[in-house]
Amino acid sequence: MHGQGVMLVLEKRLCATDLKRCNGWLSIPRGQIRANFLTSGEIQALDNKEAIAVSLIEPCLQVRHGLQLQKWNNVRNHFSYVLTKEWTAVAHPIARNGLKKGGLVQLWSFRANGDLCFCLVNVEAPPSAEENMATCE
Repeated sequence: MHGQGVMLVLEKRLCATDLKRCNGWLSIPRGQIRANFLTSGEIQALDNKEAIAVSLIEPCLQVRHGLQLQKWNNVRNHFSYVLTKEWTAVAHPIARNGLKKGGLVQLWSFRANGDLCFCLVNVEAPPSAEENMATCE
């Protein structure tokens, strides 16, 4: 994709809500973000409740287009970014990505022709059941 400006946005363990088909989103909690990956124009668009179209390189290295980055406001002025739209296809159990509850992933951002893109890396398999309950619930 000839990307530039690669940054590690997030490293997290996947929770059940990230993988539920009925939800259809990957949460990117503000408190876990490691880099300022958005332009001022993108921040303004997200603050105005606009979605940003993004592409994602999946762990299986397939490029998925049609995802959207959105900002969801929670209680007490807390917010999270979320990847929506085509996320369900990325997280689906029959996809070749091997995403599982408790699995450690990294989300990287980069720019391709000026457009915001992401790359999702499956870092490690889920921990044991006891550890999984402590990290995701």
